[in-house]
Amino acid sequence: PGPRAAFDLATREVRFFEGVLECSDEHFWVNSAGAFVGTVHIRVRPGWDPQDVLMRVRKRFAPAVSDLTVEVTCAEGAA
Repeated sequence: PGPRAAFDLATREVRFFEGVLECSDEHFWVNSAGAFVGTVHIRVRPGWDPQDVLMRVRKRFAPAVSDLTVEVTCAEGAA
């Protein structure tokens, strides 16, 4: 599968991670030959460690994206 399929699969999987309330505003593009970059917004469920969720999200996207910016917000009541 191509890069778009890899981005879509990673995004779908992240939406079902424990602690993730929402995964949205995802954008991916080529920065240079073969180097894909992206941005994504993650909302963390109450009671979950945002740093833990961030680490897992970055790890999941790492095979497909060389540079990823993740905006993490906490739902009301989150750590």
